[in-house]
Amino acid sequence: MAELHAFSSPLEDPHRVELVELISASQFIAIGNRINMLHEKLFGEANQEILERIESIESGKINATYWNKECGRQMLCFNGSEFSKKQTLKICNDFLNIPDCYASKNNHNYIKLASKEIIFGRLNKETWEVWADNIHQDTELSDNDYKELALALSMMETHTNDYYSWIHDVLNEIIPVKRPNPDTLVSGSIRYRYGAVEIAFPSNRFEITEMLIHECSHQYFNLAFSLGDMVIKGAPEVYSPLKDKERPLFFLLTGYHAFANVLIAYDSLKRAGFNEEIKDRNTKALNYVLELEEGILANKEYLTDLGLSIFTPLYEAVNRINEDEYV
Repeated sequence: MAELHAFSSPLEDPHRVELVELISASQFIAIGNRINMLHEKLFGEANQEILERIESIESGKINATYWNKECGRQMLCFNGSEFSKKQTLKICNDFLNIPDCYASKNNHNYIKLASKEIIFGRLNKETWEVWADNIHQDTELSDNDYKELALALSMMETHTNDYYSWIHDVLNEIIPVKRPNPDTLVSGSIRYRYGAVEIAFPSNRFEITEMLIHECSHQYFNLAFSLGDMVIKGAPEVYSPLKDKERPLFFLLTGYHAFANVLIAYDSLKRAGFNEEIKDRNTKALNYVLELEEGILANKEYLTDLGLSIFTPLYEAVNRINEDEYV
């Protein structure tokens, strides 16, 4: 499983891009087939558009990244749940259609990330409420929000280039959501909508950097999860500082993966001279990482090889950072 370290952090496998392309293509094909089975059950026939896209990816006519950029590639999985025909048709249409692109009064419809155009999308609440624990509120992207986002990407390219490439390979859509209050960051992503992340505004460049790395880490985690289980069935629930309650070990690993990557990026920013600007957020990320780490280490025997391929490289990287702090 050594090659899967590529999904642990950008410091690992140089073949990450090829792995992302391979797994995201197979993920699309698998989920597309499952949606088609449901479509056929409800409407008596397969959806020809989905079949054509699957055939195009399998034959190499288009790749999954191209399809993702052009059509949004909402990754939806029904898990045997029963939906009305109206809901199912809506979800199938969302799966196929180009996202509802952001129509800003300031004409901020996309932002450049190296060679890519990252579009600004809107929440499709009818679809997202099926999958999400909570739905955030849409917001307008102001000129200053756009400026801070551009500064965040520029700062990452200059000072955390590994993470600039890390987000480049999986990010396709940013959905601006309203920040609930000045002391609280909110961000989000849905496992089956690959490439789309919610980012809270207004936020400064350092907060935006944290949210992008956090949510894009979830994108990698979800790709790896599509390959198999990360936790052995029957693993006990463990206390999570993120929710202040006991949760399945899988969710502790999810949180650890995201916050540990944030912590590694913050270490690069500290070395670049931004220690004061990120001091509070870095401390919060470190505390989360150490608390989550404690719960995972106490239950490490329940991690599969895939789970260990995610946890171990990050655990070692975080410990190197902590050792350097006291040298």
